[in-house]
Amino acid sequence: MTPHTPRPLAGRTSNDVCVVIPVHNEVCTIGSVVLAARRHCERVLVVDDGSTDDSARAAELAGARVIRQGRRRGKGAALRKGLQTAFAGRVSAGGATRPNAALLMDGDGQHQPQEIPRFLALFGVGADFIVGDRSATWSAMPRTRLWTNRLMTCALRPFLHFGLHDSQCGFRLVSADLWARLSIESDHYEIESETLLAASRNGVRPVYVTVTTHYGGERSKIRPLVDSFRFLRLLARSLLHGDVALNQANSEPMGIGRAHG
Repeated sequence: MTPHTPRPLAGRTSNDVCVVIPVHNEVCTIGSVVLAARRHCERVLVVDDGSTDDSARAAELAGARVIRQGRRRGKGAALRKGLQTAFAGRVSAGGATRPNAALLMDGDGQHQPQEIPRFLALFGVGADFIVGDRSATWSAMPRTRLWTNRLMTCALRPFLHFGLHDSQCGFRLVSADLWARLSIESDHYEIESETLLAASRNGVRPVYVTVTTHYGGERSKIRPLVDSFRFLRLLARSLLHGDVALNQANSEPMGIGRAHG
């Protein structure tokens, strides 16, 4: 008997997805990332977060629509600006409708554009929130980043109504309908954690997709003390929201990533 393969839903193809990429001084990689992403999604939006190099120009030459922020505001602020612009329909060309989802990825070459079809396939059959999971390739991650990720993931788990292995992967897809419900406020790297918390609060469980990450000689832009404080402040706000999931039923990643209600 041939297994049933779900058919893509109307309005859920690559033409309905905009790739959103925040960048800060990534002139050496952003052009190739945009070119590779455009093989899978026609619409690519780059938000230049106060770069002092030619990142914006490189992205434009590769075919991206570029928004320039005059000063550095943070990854979270850049992502929020990009999502606001994309879902307002201001990245469309040739009469195309506004996208129904945004695929988020970094511009430094760590995320592999050839893995975009994995996200598109899940979006096509109804997933509203898809999160990259690098746990299958932990050995490739620099040790400091690995343990930082693990500590943050362990700290987040009690606040979530779903299982989680990799809380800090920024390679994600979110539907326009879901994003409108999440009320995200973060301006910096804690945006990945806040999005998971907001999804849990709204009764949404992500779909996880295995991804690989390429680490070159780039330096992390995370500032350990400042960004750790922002993360702890986020958890404190979540406690005030009453987000502790004491009755979490399953510690393993699961769910279908659909918005309910």
